[in-house]
Amino acid sequence: MTWAQEMQLMIGKYREKMGKAAPFNFVNFANWCEANEPEFNERLEKRAADLLNGGDQLTQQYDMTKMPDDLVSKYQRQLLDQAQQTYQDTPISEATVRAFLATPRHLFVRHYRERASKEWRDVNASNLTEHLATLYADNPLTLFGDDDNNVPSTISQPSFVLRMLDLLQVRPGHAVLELGAGSAWNAALIGRLVGPSGRVVTLEIIPEVAARAAATIAELDITNVHVVSADGGDGYAERAPYDRIIFTAGTYDLPRPLYDQIRSGGLMLVVIKDAGGGDNLFLLEKVDDHFESRYAMPCGFVQLTGKYKVDTLDPGPVDALPQWSALKEKEIGDSASLVLARDDELISYGNAKATERLLRLIHRWVDLGMPTASSFGVRVFRGDRPLTARDDQWIVKRRESQFVWSALPGQFADDVPQTSLGIGTRNTGGHS
Repeated sequence: MTWAQEMQLMIGKYREKMGKAAPFNFVNFANWCEANEPEFNERLEKRAADLLNGGDQLTQQYDMTKMPDDLVSKYQRQLLDQAQQTYQDTPISEATVRAFLATPRHLFVRHYRERASKEWRDVNASNLTEHLATLYADNPLTLFGDDDNNVPSTISQPSFVLRMLDLLQVRPGHAVLELGAGSAWNAALIGRLVGPSGRVVTLEIIPEVAARAAATIAELDITNVHVVSADGGDGYAERAPYDRIIFTAGTYDLPRPLYDQIRSGGLMLVVIKDAGGGDNLFLLEKVDDHFESRYAMPCGFVQLTGKYKVDTLDPGPVDALPQWSALKEKEIGDSASLVLARDDELISYGNAKATERLLRLIHRWVDLGMPTASSFGVRVFRGDRPLTARDDQWIVKRRESQFVWSALPGQFADDVPQTSLGIGTRNTGGHS
């Protein structure tokens, strides 16, 4: 068993004793090891002493801050140039650029795999140069999970991370809540932006990922970022209210606790997932008792896990529908109509009315420019608030929130235009 595996096993035992919902704290963990696992504690203390002494084999192996500055800077500048080219119409701000250069991405990735690869790679100082090109490519990397169709944790596409930070408009002194810690790189970037007078709370539901993120933050001596192992959908009332909230995973619903944990006028950057597939990033402003959209664009993110995960969002095969086994045996006469989309064709049953209606709607959608959800304005209310839609609006009710959509972007705030990027670069992300 490797040291990393032994460490994860012991953290798991500690969390079983303390309760999985409790925040992970390394000082408390060390005290628990001293009282309950003396043999492991002896090895833990030796490792800590080796790291503190410096210059030995262990320090050389794990201290990735010792890379030549010019080599890391080269890869950072290349990535930054690519990001600026991708978002040339909205250049990355100077503040975000400074935060990026001061927070090297490679310090936050110790174990990863690339998409479509089953090979997990461990990164340390002795082999870091082999991984730098991958770590500073403009691609997301998987941090946890072996199934590409259900990835629970990634470090997001770097250029999109920087764009999101600019959209969030983080300022010095702000209090920021992040849902989805992942590697903690995004939280560290936000920590740079809020400065010593600000604070960042980042929530991570996967205990192993949370422990790794907390360890990285501690090793890098980042004092204004607090990693909590918890379900992000509950928010973190203990340190509320927040000036900004950011999701690094997509959600089908807007969790109710967040309505009370953000200040009036605060901004929330959230990825809204739609049934049938499709993710859209919305910048929402808290106005009175609800949120109003200020910006939107299509994207692609992993889904929140925990109580807010929805298993039926993606399109599924018709054979998986419970009703299909009975329906497929029935004869459909000319008085009824059914159309199925299978692969790249439409299959009609009975008369052609269903097919004709579907094709009319598809042609109408194409004529409108193939809009996505990001092409519309939205206001989001608590699920129990009485609402009535106007003629140009429609209401989508979900478990904890109601989404009031409008085909007239910008109508909610005359002084703040609703920007819509209906067709453009599809960005990929997840936990950061």
